[in-house]
Amino acid sequence: MPGDKAHKRELFAQAIAKGKSDLEAFSEAGFSMKNRNSARGNASRLRNLPSVRARIEELMAKAAVRAVLKAEEVLRDIAEIKRRCMQETPVLDAEGNAIPGLWQFDAKNALKACELQGKYLGLWKERLDVVDATPRALANENPTRIIAAYHEVMKAIEEREACRLIQKPQPCLESQAVLLPPGSDTES
Repeated sequence: MPGDKAHKRELFAQAIAKGKSDLEAFSEAGFSMKNRNSARGNASRLRNLPSVRARIEELMAKAAVRAVLKAEEVLRDIAEIKRRCMQETPVLDAEGNAIPGLWQFDAKNALKACELQGKYLGLWKERLDVVDATPRALANENPTRIIAAYHEVMKAIEEREACRLIQKPQPCLESQAVLLPPGSDTES
């Protein structure tokens, strides 16, 4: 039945776009899993069909746009919360009158908003520990996730190298150390 085949391909593409492995997506789409080795090969061939590959890319592009829009909304909200928390509010006495020269603001939540903005901007990174990156452990991992992780590692390496090339000391926020340009004294 042609409609059933197209429907299964669509389900397969949607599962891949959500980060499932080829075999998981193949199973979720309703394809036969009687012989696991055959299913693995068929899943790989299905993923490489031009129409399926194009649909996966289309779904991933739409998801990326949605993620950007959500991120922008969250960032706007964080900026608004920061602005409100940093407003100076007059301190009132028991009768509700402002005490001259005394102001307060919500420092705790203002700092949290600043922290969240800094994380988004990449000013500091959460520490990640890789438990098992052997080929055997990675065999069942989604190749898209492996590639994304590789690009993250390479970006971190490039950022660290950029810190070393700058002519003035730069804080390296990941290690809380100051990197000095080559040939400079450690005492200034």
